[in-house]
Amino acid sequence: MKAQAVYPDDQKPIATAVDVFVAQAFEAETGSLFTPGNPIWTTASLNELKQRFIDQPDESSASFEEKLTKQLAGASDSAIQLMAELLYVYYMVAEQMHAKTKLTNVRSILQWMKEPVEVPSNLVGAAEQGLTNTGTFFLTNKPSQIAFLINTGLAWRQRTRAEREALLKDPWAFKAFLLTVPELRAVPMSMAILHFVFPDTFEAIISATHKRKIVAAYPNIAPDERDEDRKLLAIKKTLPPEPKTIYIFYRKEIARLWDTEKPKPAPLPTPAPVLPIHPVSDPSLRTPTIESVAATLNLDVSWLLEVRDVLFDQRQIVFHGPPGTGKTRIARDLASTLAPPERIHLVQFHPSYSYEDFVEGLRPKVGGGAGSFEVRHGPLRRIAAAASANASDLHILIIDEINRANLARVLGELVFLLEYRDTPATLQYSGDHFSLPKNVLIIGTMNSADRSIALVDSAIRRRFAFFRLAPDCKPIEGVLADWLDANAPQMGWVDALVNKANGIIQSPDHAIGPAFFMRPGLNESSMERIWKWQVLPFLDEFLHDSPESRQRLDLARLRSALSGDSEQST
Repeated sequence: MKAQAVYPDDQKPIATAVDVFVAQAFEAETGSLFTPGNPIWTTASLNELKQRFIDQPDESSASFEEKLTKQLAGASDSAIQLMAELLYVYYMVAEQMHAKTKLTNVRSILQWMKEPVEVPSNLVGAAEQGLTNTGTFFLTNKPSQIAFLINTGLAWRQRTRAEREALLKDPWAFKAFLLTVPELRAVPMSMAILHFVFPDTFEAIISATHKRKIVAAYPNIAPDERDEDRKLLAIKKTLPPEPKTIYIFYRKEIARLWDTEKPKPAPLPTPAPVLPIHPVSDPSLRTPTIESVAATLNLDVSWLLEVRDVLFDQRQIVFHGPPGTGKTRIARDLASTLAPPERIHLVQFHPSYSYEDFVEGLRPKVGGGAGSFEVRHGPLRRIAAAASANASDLHILIIDEINRANLARVLGELVFLLEYRDTPATLQYSGDHFSLPKNVLIIGTMNSADRSIALVDSAIRRRFAFFRLAPDCKPIEGVLADWLDANAPQMGWVDALVNKANGIIQSPDHAIGPAFFMRPGLNESSMERIWKWQVLPFLDEFLHDSPESRQRLDLARLRSALSGDSEQST
C-alpha cells in the first residue's frame, strides 16, 4: 500500500517523498528521485559510491560535507547525484532537522556535478517534515545510515526482476531480505526502510528500544509471537483506528502504557563550592525545544538549528566572542535541548588547570601512607565511562572559558582522540587504552577579550567548528534592541548608546555585549550601576593607553553625544 493511502492529510508532503523513493529505488529498474527516468540508482553508481564512501572512510574530525568533498572528488555525475539523493532519503527520516539545512546540504552536493540538477518541487515540501524525531544516535551516525542505503541498493540489484517483484508483494519476505544487508550502527535506517516500503505493515518507529517496550506492555496479545514487528501489527489491530495517524503507539493515551520512565525530581541544592563538573539545570523541568530556547534568547531559530546540526556533524564546537554576548548561556540552553540534566556536564578551565585535573593524574592515596599515590580519573574519563555504558545516550560536555588554560597541555591525547574517535590512545599515567565515545559532544566557550582564536594551536583549532558571537554580526546583532522593545521600551536608547560606545572602542574582541543589560527591571539607576561597575572596569585595561577614548565612554558624555546626534538627524 502506498504511503499516500496510509498517511493523514497533514503529512501528504512526506508521503509523496516516501512513494517517490520506493518507486525509484525499489520498483524501477534504474530510477532517480530527482530526475525520474534517468538511470541513477544503478549498480555502477552504487559500486562507485561504495568504493569511495564505504571502502575508504574518512575518520578525521572534518565535517561530513568536508569529508564528502574529498571522497567524491573526480566522481561521475551519476554517483554525485546518487549521493545527493541518498542524503535526501536520510533527511526524510529526520523530522527535527530544519528544512533549510536539509535542502542546502543536498543542493550543495548537486552543485559538484558538471551538469547540476535541481531538487524537484514535489520533494521540496517534504523537507519541512520528516518521518519521526530520530534521537541523537541517528544524527551522530549519519555515515552509517547512508552506507546502509548503498549496501541495500546493491543487494537489491543482485536479485532478479522476478525476485524483486515477489519481495515487494510480501512484507515479511522483504524484511528477511533486509536482514541480510550489513547494518553496522544503521538499525534506525533499516527500520525506516521497512516502514517506507510497507507503511501499512511496519510502524513508523526507528527505535529498537521503543519496539521492545511496546511489546512488553502487551504481554497477552500474540504471546507466542517472537517477531516484534508481527506482534506490533497484532497489537495495533486491537487499538482504536481514529484519529488517523502513523504514530498510533505515540498517542498520549497509548504511550503512557509503555513509556513509563519519568525523570526523578532533583534534590534541593545545598550551599557548596562550584565543582568542576555538575548538572546545569533542574531535571524536573520539561526538556525545552530548539524553538523555545531561540525565543527565550532572542535568537534566530534557523541559526540555532544550524549550530545543532554542525555539533552533531563535527562533535565539538566553540562559541567565541567578547564578554556579554551570551556564550555560556547559549551553550547551556542548547545542551538542554539535546540531553537531560544528568548527562550535561560543565567544566571551567583556568590558567592552573592541567591534564591531571581534566583527564587523569596521580593523587595522594587516602589511607595509603606517606608517599603513596594512585591514578585518579578526571571529569573527562568519568564522562566517557558514563557515555560508553549506553551508546544511545548523548552526553554534552561544556568547557567554559576553554582558552584560559594551556589547551595543548590540558588536552594531551585528546587532541588526537577528538579526530579519531574509534582509535584508542594510551594514557600517560594509567597506561589504559582510552577512546572518546562518539556520543560525547563538546561545546566550548572562548572569551576573545582574553585570548584571540588566532592564538589557539592550529592542530586544536581545526578540530572544532567555531561560531562567532559579537554585537556587530548575526545572531547577536539586533538582540539588545529586540529585547528592549519587548521588556524595557522606555530604555530603548541603551541600544544606540552601546552601538556608539562600540564605535569608540574599535575592537571587535572588546566590544560591549548585550547581556550586560538584558536583566529584569532595567532602568536609569540600574543602567548607571552596570556601566560604572561592570562595563567600564572590563574596558579599563584595554583602554589604559587611550585615556581620551576612556573619557569619551563616560556615560553622561555618551548620552549627551547621543542627544546631539539625534538633534542633528532631525
